[in-house]
Amino acid sequence: MGGQGGAAAVTAAALGLVLAAALLHAAWNLGLKQSPRKLQVSWLSLLLGPLLASPGLFLLAGKFAIGPAGWACVVATALLHALYFLFLSEAYERGELSVVYPLARGSGPLLVALLAPPLLGEVLTPGGATGIGLVVLGVFGVAGGPEPTRPGRSRLLAQWQAPHVVLALVTGLTIAGYSLVDKVGVALVHPYLYQILMMEGAFVALTPYVLTRQRPSVAALKAEWRTVALVSILSFAAYQLVLVALGLAKVAYVVAAREVSVVFGAALGAAFLGERHGARRILAAASIAAGLVLIGMSR
Repeated sequence: MGGQGGAAAVTAAALGLVLAAALLHAAWNLGLKQSPRKLQVSWLSLLLGPLLASPGLFLLAGKFAIGPAGWACVVATALLHALYFLFLSEAYERGELSVVYPLARGSGPLLVALLAPPLLGEVLTPGGATGIGLVVLGVFGVAGGPEPTRPGRSRLLAQWQAPHVVLALVTGLTIAGYSLVDKVGVALVHPYLYQILMMEGAFVALTPYVLTRQRPSVAALKAEWRTVALVSILSFAAYQLVLVALGLAKVAYVVAAREVSVVFGAALGAAFLGERHGARRILAAASIAAGLVLIGMSR
């Protein structure tokens, strides 16, 4: 009984961290969506976030040793995060927050749920697997739009081949990739140091593309300093909470629980971007909430 109670407490703690991260994640995505220079803001946030967080490294005395496997995870997640920010920024240039964000976030947990058992040996309970399914179903319901374009055809299906939908799905692939890598990486490298190295590595990986294709000007970047600061601080805090949660719970549960951020994103889109949400999105949010309850009750 004591062991089961301890496991439940750990799961509850992990879910609490993930829910807080989801709110922060939705908030910085709203800021990024509103920026006219999305990729440049993402690029600078990958530099500024770790710089602001670097004083915390003084608290990690004696925890800086990284073996070859740890460095391999750092390099892999840095490259995957660079692709994530590239595809996400490009998707936001072409599509609405209420379509791109849920679709990108929704495809990730589905892939993780399928890949984690064979790759990481994680065994999902029936309740946990059902919860993941409900979360994913709700995410795609939110992405479907407030009302059909014509009877029997959802907005999402009508736009399935649109560039922003394709980019959102590819973004989901990167999310699945770095989630699986990070589950291994945080066991080999302290999560705080791991994230700093990951973000700086992603900044380096993105730099040639940004400088040659975007050609950012100093004046333009100065105009974006508030958005850069917002994205830097919130994205670092959000992902640090996720990395800690990954050390406490199964990766498929953590990744699925993060997707409650699509509900926060939908609310923020309605409040700040004037996006409309109908009864279907309320039902989709209920599906996500039910999935989270099942995940939380899983052992």
